[in-house]
Amino acid sequence: MKKLLYIMASSLFLLWGCEPMEDVYNDLDEEQGAYSEDIEITLEDADYSSLSEIAEKMGNNDAAEFIDEYMSFSEEYMAADYIPGFLSEEYIALKESSSAKVTFNYTQPIPDYVDNYMINYELSSSDYVSVDASLGFIDAFSPSFPAEGNASTIMDSQFPDKPNGSLAYVSYRVSDVDVEAPPELFFEEHFDGDFGDFETVSLDGEQSWELDDYNDDEYAKISGFSGGANTNNDWLVSSVIDLSGQTSAYMTIRQAANYLDDWANLKVMVSSDYAGDIEAASWTEITVEEKPEGDSWGFVESEAVNLSDWAGENITIAFNYNSTTSEAATWEIDWIKVSKTPIPQYSYYSDVFEYQDGWQKFDVEAGDTFEDGVYLIQAEDYDAMGDPGDYNNFSSSDNPDNYIPQLISLNLPFAQEGESVVVAYMYYAGSTKLKASEYIYNGTTWLNTSRIIERTEQFVHNGTKWVFDPTVVFTMTTDDYQMVVDYVSRDLESSYVNSYGTAEYYFGADAYFENFDLRISNRTENDIPGFAGLSTEEAVDLSYERLTEAVEVLLQEKYPDAVTQVNGVDVHYIVTVDTYENDLSRGKYTFDFQCISDGPDPEFELIEGPEF
Repeated sequence: MKKLLYIMASSLFLLWGCEPMEDVYNDLDEEQGAYSEDIEITLEDADYSSLSEIAEKMGNNDAAEFIDEYMSFSEEYMAADYIPGFLSEEYIALKESSSAKVTFNYTQPIPDYVDNYMINYELSSSDYVSVDASLGFIDAFSPSFPAEGNASTIMDSQFPDKPNGSLAYVSYRVSDVDVEAPPELFFEEHFDGDFGDFETVSLDGEQSWELDDYNDDEYAKISGFSGGANTNNDWLVSSVIDLSGQTSAYMTIRQAANYLDDWANLKVMVSSDYAGDIEAASWTEITVEEKPEGDSWGFVESEAVNLSDWAGENITIAFNYNSTTSEAATWEIDWIKVSKTPIPQYSYYSDVFEYQDGWQKFDVEAGDTFEDGVYLIQAEDYDAMGDPGDYNNFSSSDNPDNYIPQLISLNLPFAQEGESVVVAYMYYAGSTKLKASEYIYNGTTWLNTSRIIERTEQFVHNGTKWVFDPTVVFTMTTDDYQMVVDYVSRDLESSYVNSYGTAEYYFGADAYFENFDLRISNRTENDIPGFAGLSTEEAVDLSYERLTEAVEVLLQEKYPDAVTQVNGVDVHYIVTVDTYENDLSRGKYTFDFQCISDGPDPEFELIEGPEF
C-alpha cells in the first residue's frame, strides 16, 4: 500500500486532489501562501500504469512499454524523467518547497566486472590480414593458416590483459583452400553509403529497397506488407556488367532473408537486353542456394553461381522482391561480386575462449566448477534443464533466471549468505550470444544482481513544477579508485604508485581491492610526505584528511562538467567509500560534497563528512 508519511491537517485538505479545484488551490496559494510538505511514498502496481501513460503522453512509447511491462525504471528509462509528472497529477496541492522521497522499482545494470565473462567477437578482415596477407583475399583461415593458434593470437591483440578466467564467444570462418591471389573481379558492390552501381525500381506497392546498417556494416534491404492490403514487385537492378572477351564468370552474394517459408518470392535475375524498362527486358531467373545458416548477423555467402552462359556478353543482374498480403519477407543484400573464378567458400565456426595469461579455446575436459566463482553452463546442464537443452541456450521463452538459481543450488548446497558466483551462458535473440549474470545468495535463494531492486530518489517542487533533486549518490567502484590512482601518478608523483599501477600511497586508493588502504606503514615505507615524525594518532588523523581530499579529487576527475544547480536545485554528491583501516579493520564512510563552481574545472565543497 502506498505509504504517506504526512498527516492531512484539515477537512479542507481532504478535498485536495480533485482537478476541478485547481483554481481554488491557486487562489488559496495567493491568500495564504503555497502549501508545502515533505512526503515519502512507495509506488504501487497501479502507479506504474499511470506512469506508463505519462511516458506515452511525453512521446516516449518505448519507455511507456517498458514501465508498463516491468513495473520498473532503468538506466535507459530513468525515474527522474517521469515521476515529476506523476507527482503533479497525484499531489496537486503541494507547491513550492515541498519534497517527495519516492521509492520505486529499478532494474539494475549488469556489474561492470561481469562484462569480462560475456565478450562476443567476430573476426574482421583486418584480423585475418594480421595473420597473413593472403587471408585478406577470403577473410577466413585456410589450411596453411589454421584457426588453431592464430585465433588465440588475434584475441590476445584485441583483448589483452583481461583478468584470468575471462570468457569470449569468438566467431570466425575457415576456408578449405589456400588462396595466393585475390579473385579477378568484373563487378563488386557493397552498398557503402549508397546504392552505388544499382538502381531501385518499384512496379507495384509503396515499399522500395532502402539502405540499412548494423555494426557499421551497410546493406540494401526491403520488407513488405505481410497481413496488409498491399503487394510488392520491387527491383534492385545493377548497371551493365561487361563480360565481353570472357570465357567464364561466377557470382557470389552475401545475403540474409527472414520471415519466409522458401525463396519463391525472392528472385535473382539476369538479363542481356535490359535498357531501362524492366517489363520490356528478357529476364532469366538463376538458382541461388536456399536459406542456409548464416553468421552471427544472419548473413551468408552463397555458393558461386555459374554465369558462364553469359560469358562474352554485357549483362544486368537484378534482385526481384515480391510480397503478398499474406507473406512478406525481409531481404538484405550485403554485397555482390562477379568474378572470373569461383570465390572460395568457407564454413562458420563459433567457440568459447578463456583467458588464462592469454586466450585459449575453452577446455571442457579440464573441468569447470562453481567453486571457481565463475561457471560456464555446459551441454549436459542445458539437457538436465529440459527445454533449454533443445538448442543448448536460453531465450525469451526460456528465461535463464527460471533455471540458473536451481543449478547453482544443486552445485553449492552449503552456500552462505552473501556468497556470489558469475554464471555464463548462451542466449538466443535473433543470433546466439554469450551472456553472463552475477548471482548472490541471500540466505534462501540465489538472486540475479541485475534484477529489479528498490531505489529511492528525491524530488522537489521549485514553485512551478516538480523536478528531480539532482543529488548524485554512489559508492566508489574499481574505476573510481583507479581515477584517484591515475591522478596521483599524473599530477603528484609516479613513485607513489605501486608497480602494477593499481594502487597509490598518498591517499591510499586501491583499484584492485576497491578501497582506501589507510595503513600508516604504507605511508612511511614509501616516504609519503607529511607522515615523518608523527605519532600514530596524528598519522591516522592525517590519513583521514587525505581521504577527504581524495574524494574531492575523484569528483573533479569524474565530473569535469559538473554544474552547481539543476532546475534551480543545488547539486550534491553523496559518496560512500570503503577503507582498510590502520588497525586492519574494515570501514565505510560517506561524504556530502556540493558543487560550488561549474565545470569544465568544477569546485566542490565538503558539506558534511563522516565522524572518523
